[in-house]
Amino acid sequence: MIFFLLKKLKEQEDKADLILGLLLFRFFDLKMGEDNLKRLTNGISSSKLKKLIGTYKKSFENYDLDYSIIMEKMVKKIPEEEFKAILNEVINIKTSEELKDVVETVEDKRFPLTRRNLNFKKVEGFLGKILGLASKNRTVYFPFERSGNLPAVLKDEDSKIYVEVFHKNYYLRVVLNVLLSGKKSVAIRCSNPLLNPSFVEKQKLKKFGLVLSNLSEYDRAKYFIESPHKKFGEAPDVHRSRPVFMYLNYIIEAIEDDGIGGVILPLGALSRGGRDVLFRKEIVEKKIVDTVIEIPPEWIKNTFAKYSIIILNKNKKTDDILFVRLDEKIKTNFEEIYKNRKTVKGISSVVKLSSITGPQSQYSLLPERYIEDRHYTRSLDEIAEEIAETKAKLFELDKQISKGIEGVKSRRYY
Repeated sequence: MIFFLLKKLKEQEDKADLILGLLLFRFFDLKMGEDNLKRLTNGISSSKLKKLIGTYKKSFENYDLDYSIIMEKMVKKIPEEEFKAILNEVINIKTSEELKDVVETVEDKRFPLTRRNLNFKKVEGFLGKILGLASKNRTVYFPFERSGNLPAVLKDEDSKIYVEVFHKNYYLRVVLNVLLSGKKSVAIRCSNPLLNPSFVEKQKLKKFGLVLSNLSEYDRAKYFIESPHKKFGEAPDVHRSRPVFMYLNYIIEAIEDDGIGGVILPLGALSRGGRDVLFRKEIVEKKIVDTVIEIPPEWIKNTFAKYSIIILNKNKKTDDILFVRLDEKIKTNFEEIYKNRKTVKGISSVVKLSSITGPQSQYSLLPERYIEDRHYTRSLDEIAEEIAETKAKLFELDKQISKGIEGVKSRRYY
């Protein structure tokens, strides 16, 4: 079954939305113990799809979804026999676990790993684990969502979840990942929050107790929108210079006065000079930054770029910031460090704001600036072992290159 779906995706990629839509309706059928999806056996049309959606909307009132986008994405002009074949494969899915496997496989084909679409599942899982307990009895908001992985890793299934999908091309993917994670009460809308935010109260941006977002792949923007949220601070020009701050500004505005937030963003945004300093000055002096975490490069494949997690707290009481630099080769009890705000040599440091706001620091939030060099914490045996592993890899690579050269020499060209 899975191979059939993948073959169709490979032949014509725009069938992915149709398949994802059918998988979504199969999810509804499995939940309801019915086979409403069979109504489409004789072909798909807007009228049939509308009636089918009406059946599901009555049964799942807590799922606030944008069904117009689902319809738009699903109505595809493909041969009838081909559609029936795809539909039959989807109907043959009998369990939620099997459905999850198919969704993940289709997702990998539809959204391959590229420089603009890296795999942040491990980082998003870590962020969800850090702030998962904080979601209890809070409304949780996920702006600028592209995959649905971040809302899915949040373990609190009873919290009200608000998700704003950045573009309709990602909508079905996000909906499936969120609903398959078992969330009971969700609102998933599709819009660019900077231009037209979906969650607004009395012409003002709705506030949330917990806001989580992955800003690792932000889009360039040529303008800054003031309404329905206001500019943060007195340096609006910085937002045009660095779009990441424009998005971060929106997130800060969306957090309640006693709320918290967690954001994944490029490490370079924490230390660049120029107008970037003005924005960091705002959030540091207003005591919004609680913790800055440098992510191990091994957590994100296919890139040499470095990333970080910044934890925001609008009800922060202390005059310091916790900096943490995680390393795959060093065992770290992060939960203890984060909870007790501990300084651990080579791993973490609690830094007073006065050390960050000095004229030489430029309000840098780069962890390595404040954490003692960890290289001296490693034993000579560990270093020797790493050198031996590197030599072995180089030896194998040299053999492969030599073999390739011999193969080229042995060929005859006419």
